[in-house]
Amino acid sequence: FARNYGTNRSFDEVRADYRKALSFLGWEDDAEKSWVVTDQLIIRLYRIDPSSPDYQDGKGLYQIIYMISVDYADPAIQYCIG
Repeated sequence: FARNYGTNRSFDEVRADYRKALSFLGWEDDAEKSWVVTDQLIIRLYRIDPSSPDYQDGKGLYQIIYMISVDYADPAIQYCIG
């Protein structure tokens, strides 16, 4: 699952919200992205570059556009398919 969002807040403020909400999972930040990884879950947060075609989703409406992607592995499945 991946979804783009727009906001008029700074990307640092957005990351701070995710960090606060998901700190119990070990949320991490670097210069360009933030993420958390567990045995069953990967959540990634990226700022979308204004030159990217994905930036068109909210161009002119928002200060920044970012993407959140979530990958979840069902613990009942013992291997990855696809």
